[in-house]
Amino acid sequence: MLSKEQQRFNEAIREIEALRQVIAAQREAHTWLTALFFLYVQPTLQAYNQAFEGHVRALYQRLSSEKLQQSQRRRFTEYVQERVRYAVEQLGIASLWEIYNALLPEKEEEENALQEVDAQEEEPSHVHEEGDTAAKRGFEQKAKSAKRLAREARAKVTEQSLSQGIKKIYRGLAMLVHPDKATDEADAAYRHSLMQEVNAAYAAQNLLRLLELQAALLQRDESTLSALPADTLRAYNILLKRQIKELTAEAKDTNPTVSHPYGAYYRQTRAYTEMAMKAAAKESQKSADALLEHTRYLAYDAAFKQFLRGL
Repeated sequence: MLSKEQQRFNEAIREIEALRQVIAAQREAHTWLTALFFLYVQPTLQAYNQAFEGHVRALYQRLSSEKLQQSQRRRFTEYVQERVRYAVEQLGIASLWEIYNALLPEKEEEENALQEVDAQEEEPSHVHEEGDTAAKRGFEQKAKSAKRLAREARAKVTEQSLSQGIKKIYRGLAMLVHPDKATDEADAAYRHSLMQEVNAAYAAQNLLRLLELQAALLQRDESTLSALPADTLRAYNILLKRQIKELTAEAKDTNPTVSHPYGAYYRQTRAYTEMAMKAAAKESQKSADALLEHTRYLAYDAAFKQFLRGL
């Protein structure tokens, strides 16, 4: 029967393997998410932006040429300003910058003023008293309690045990796969490749990879695991716990929902993501068509006057 440390070891191995599979799947999702976006969504978004640009230009032309009452001109100007601001700041339609600056000069002046303030700001001065650093260091040394010192001593012993355990596995693998033991050229090439993997895993202090190589070469089983000293196994579990933490963070970082520019369209499978993108593309096209229709509608004087009354 396996001890608790041995059970923790096996559970950690399984958790790491599961995390690796998640990360691999998410990295693959990044690739097809981009491909699906440019296949379905990008063309309709481009059509929507073009329709929105035409809509804004038509509104601006009306604003520049129409003779309106003061209250009507104020309301219509505010409406056009809101549309221009959305087009430039949210949709990123750079071709409307000229209209944006013409209608929103105060925005540009405000940004220039903020830049001037930033340029004039000075770094706060720091007064350093002589001997502060040394005094602080001495205080920190005295603040360490006996328990903390004992804890650090145990951690140091654990690290040493872990390092020795990894080194032991590395040396055993190096002796087993060394290219000098090759029987022919093919075997030498295989051993050379395997030795590179062993060296890379040891350089990275990647215990899991060393154990995987050991398992593949020595056919490690429960009896081999049971033969490991308790201190060594405990040290292994500490390192595996660190690797789980690192892989968990990597899984979070590679999650397409938060790390991909088109993550808002991501679903758990490619099929569902494709459905979501098709639906989004359909809505974008409907919005583009509605904008085009509204722009054509406002071209008629009677329709434009009715539109003004509704503002």
